[in-house]
Amino acid sequence: MEHAFPEHILMERDRSHGNFVLAVLAGLASGACGTVIWLVVSLIVGWEDAGFSALGVGLLVGMCIRSGGRGTHFIFGVLGVIFTLGACLLGSAAAAIVSATTSSLDLYGAFMHIKMGFLVTALINETTPLMAGVYAFAAFEAYMLSYRKAS
Repeated sequence: MEHAFPEHILMERDRSHGNFVLAVLAGLASGACGTVIWLVVSLIVGWEDAGFSALGVGLLVGMCIRSGGRGTHFIFGVLGVIFTLGACLLGSAAAAIVSATTSSLDLYGAFMHIKMGFLVTALINETTPLMAGVYAFAAFEAYMLSYRKAS
């Protein structure tokens, strides 16, 4: 089949779009690492005070998606925002569950007895306007770092 555009233009166009599947995999891996980092930091400093870890998570996720996906489309930035906020939410939820353990209630028991509605309410109530701003900045940071500017 004959293309309407010369072959070298099509090849250049395909290369500039990046690899979305690799970007998703990089986002998943860096999001999982970000969740673990968030959990460790929150266990060290207290789970209510670990909000500034979001900046590091946004940096990690954004750079990994950028280097893995190499895309120039804004969807790579949206992907960075989703994985950053997801990692922050999961890290905060995991820290809340771990902090709920006692000598008579192990981690499995705390996880099985927690109600999702209570967990979401606790996470919303513990988020101050300052921390909401930090989360927003981390999401913006991930958005800007997740894709390359078209040249």
